[in-house]
Amino acid sequence: MSLMQMAQKSMHGVIRTAAMAIQDPNFQLLEFLNMFPAQVGLLGLQFIWTRDSTDALTAAKYDKKIMQATNQVRRDNSYELSK
Repeated sequence: MSLMQMAQKSMHGVIRTAAMAIQDPNFQLLEFLNMFPAQVGLLGLQFIWTRDSTDALTAAKYDKKIMQATNQVRRDNSYELSK
């Protein structure tokens, strides 16, 4: 196995672990970001944003305020990260 393949396999495992961590009901954003390399943390933020946006868009047909609530969560996360 080449060095590149070993690095890819290693990163695959780290990203898989991060993806599972995001699904944890007790998920804490800052704890998550401190646990993983910065690039994986950014990827995790994208996973979260995509998941939440998809859920909100799916529910928007029935819940007219879900987009506002989802946007507020994004603002709260941004504020938490900027402290």
